[in-house]
This record gives sequence, C-alpha cells and structure tokens, in this order.
Amino acid sequence: MKRFTLVLIIALLQSCIVLNDDGVGKAQQLFDQGKYSAALAALDQVSSFRKSKDAKFLEAKIHTKLKSHSTAIDVLENLKGTRFKQDTVNFLIGRNYYLLDNSTEHNSWALNWAISAADEAININSEYFEAYKLKSKALHNLSRHEENILLLDKVTQIFPDSIEIKLFRTIAKYGLTDYISVEREISDFIKTCSKIDSSNLGLAYRFRGLAFYERCHVIRGSKADSLSKLAIESFTESLLYDGNNKMTYFNRGLAYKRSDGSKACDDFRKSADLGYMLAYDHIKSDCKYN
Repeated sequence: MKRFTLVLIIALLQSCIVLNDDGVGKAQQLFDQGKYSAALAALDQVSSFRKSKDAKFLEAKIHTKLKSHSTAIDVLENLKGTRFKQDTVNFLIGRNYYLLDNSTEHNSWALNWAISAADEAININSEYFEAYKLKSKALHNLSRHEENILLLDKVTQIFPDSIEIKLFRTIAKYGLTDYISVEREISDFIKTCSKIDSSNLGLAYRFRGLAFYERCHVIRGSKADSLSKLAIESFTESLLYDGNNKMTYFNRGLAYKRSDGSKACDDFRKSADLGYMLAYDHIKSDCKYN
C-alpha cells in the first residue's frame, strides 16, 4: 500500500510539472504573438509553488508590456540574488523604473532608481549596450547633461561604430543649449546614416525640430517664422517614423502656436490622448475657441 501511494504521489507530481511546463510554453507563445493579457492569464494557471525562474522572468516581461511597472519590478526584485540572468534582471528593473517615470510625469526618484539598476547591469556585464542607453536616457530626463556626455564618450570607446550612441551624444548637446550644433549634426546624421531603425530616425527628426524651435525664441521676424516652419516639418517627419509619440505631438503643437492655433490645438489634444498631462494645460489656455 505504501509503495502504491508513493507511486501515485510521484505520478501526480510529474503530471503537475507537465501541466506547468505546458502553461509556461503557452504563455510564451502568446507573449511572442503580442497577446500580453492572454499570456498573463495562461501563466496564472501555473502553480506559483512550481513556477520556474524562467516563468517568473516571463511574468515580469508581460507586466512590463502591460505597463504594470510596479508589479514587474516586484517580480524582478524577487529574482535578484538567484544568479538568474542578473545583468538582464537588473536592466529590466531599470527599464521599468524609467517607464514608470514616463507614466508619472518625471518623478526624479524613479529615474535615479533606473540609473542605479542600469549601473548594476553594467557592473555585471560591462558591454551591456542597452543598459548604457537606458542610463543615458535617464540622465537626459534628469537634465544631467554634462554627466551624460561623459558617459557617452566612454560608451563610444566601447562601441566605436555605434550610430545610436553618436545620435545620443548629439541629443545630449541639446540639453546644453548648443542648438546650432544639434541642428547641423542631426541633419548630417539623417543624410549619411542609412542603417538606422525607425524609432531612432523619429528621435533624430524630433530633436532637430526642437533645435529649430528653440532658436525661434532668440530670433525675431521672418527668420523666426522660417525656423518655426522648419521645426514643424521636422516634427511631422518624426511622426512618420514614431506616430504615437506624445511628446512630438506636443512639441509640434507649440511650434504651430506661432501660425495656426487650430492645428496647435489638434496636436495638444492628440498629445493629451496619448497620456501627456501637461498638454491639458495648453488645451485649457489656448483652445477655448478651437
């Protein structure tokens, strides 16, 4: 009888393992298809007691995609110290803090935690390219531009052929108000760099537009109007590559205020719809009759 009971228990445990593996596999498949809510539902069917580190990591990635950043961070924190993909775990923690900041209108504490996590990832893997990019973005949002340039100079030595890092360094100059250099370098960048993805092209056009726009404030007359028009053209080009960027719509709205209040309000509303809260202030003050 005891032998029969032991065999039965082993069979049940093996069955549970198979069911758990099937559940994780299904969740991964749904995740790869972009069906994040369904992937999470499939993963929820897996016993938490038997959930593997890979399953927990997948859970964190799903929560990241679903913008449940605090939950993703909690799951990932539980993976720290387990020797499981520690560079990637720390990077994803930092990414979620960075994205959490974007959803809460730039709270510096979230960005500082993002930098700390990126540093941990870099300490584990000194050639973790995405971690350097994450840290650079966080430094930019904190207006720590000189520190950002020093970081990017270091990264350039590690990745001397990286087009992205060259673009990031030019953008860092924008933070130091070197608008003419930014405009010139990004224009050259756009002309000469054929091997670059759409998101970075969108970023390049957006910051060229910002460089044109900022120069409008120090120049008057027809020259300012011309720069404003160039800014609008660059923002419009940016949206061709990154069509749901709330900041680009907001930036273009500001540029349109000089010449077309109706179009400015359309862009402010679009920015607000995409989640940029500051756009509501401009809708209230500038769009009463538009």
